[in-house]
Amino acid sequence: MKKLTKLSTVMVAAAALIVAAFLAGCTESPKEKAAGPKKEGAVSGQKQNVVTPSEKFQAGLKKAQEGDATSQKEVGAMYVEGKEVQKNVNTGIEWLEKSARQGDTWAGFALGRLYREGKDVPQDFGKALEWSKKSATGGNESSQLQIADMILKGQGVKQDIQQGLTEMKRLADQGHVWAQYSLGITYADGVYVPKNTQEAVKWLTKVAQQDNEAAKRAAQAKLKELQK
Repeated sequence: MKKLTKLSTVMVAAAALIVAAFLAGCTESPKEKAAGPKKEGAVSGQKQNVVTPSEKFQAGLKKAQEGDATSQKEVGAMYVEGKEVQKNVNTGIEWLEKSARQGDTWAGFALGRLYREGKDVPQDFGKALEWSKKSATGGNESSQLQIADMILKGQGVKQDIQQGLTEMKRLADQGHVWAQYSLGITYADGVYVPKNTQEAVKWLTKVAQQDNEAAKRAAQAKLKELQK
């Protein structure tokens, strides 16, 4: 039972890192991320108006109220995290649901994670699975991984270790860093499958070679543990 509790805690923590990364970055578009840090102005020395966090939130809220799915997701994430606005999880969930219903898969993933963790809302595996499936159907691989892990553990669905493991491996083979990490942890701890240190090291090493810093740190820590 201690091993099972330990693995469940580790897997939840790993998935929480996905949500944290999502919430931290959801207010910045892919184009903005690719462009790097914003400059003072197009011409050296040119001044730009500084947008305060409050103004940024109000601008996003206006777009969300007008029906923009991306803004709804961003505003929802701000409320859930208490970022640039007073934390209000229920209001955040309302905005995330509006966004997810319009097809934003990351909003659906965040909802699935929130209900699965049961940290800020009552734990509800049924709702977690519902939103995760909606997101996964839209192609979100993190939601696909979340469902695989729930099947592996029998959370809100009949437990099927082989099915969960097969789906997890499919995602890992495609390069999904957290699927690789989850496989590594699963083989390292040997709760749901026979312990296999060689397989654990293989998958965790793949994670350590990727660019995702949070996943890399978690994998490196586990690899050190396995070497003791």
